[in-house]
Amino acid sequence: MCVINDIKEFAVGGFKTFRKAAKGSYDGESEAVGAIRQEMFSRSSGRGNDVLNLHHDRRMVEHDARLGFNKVILINGQAGAKTAGDQCGHK
Repeated sequence: MCVINDIKEFAVGGFKTFRKAAKGSYDGESEAVGAIRQEMFSRSSGRGNDVLNLHHDRRMVEHDARLGFNKVILINGQAGAKTAGDQCGHK
């Protein structure tokens, strides 16, 4: 029943959007775009802020890459241990 309601809401939203577009009344900005625009332009920009943001972003990317690499090592390490044990005749 939930799936049917979701499909119905999606279709109704599509028809409303099509009707607005057919009338020529376009919504210039969605809520998501407005939030991004406010986030980008509300802060005061300067070289100091840009440098701090760049360092913060770099640390976050390094952190994410390190977590992903550790997950790959763990997955491959477990698979490698199973394979090595199978080759030696151990289970």
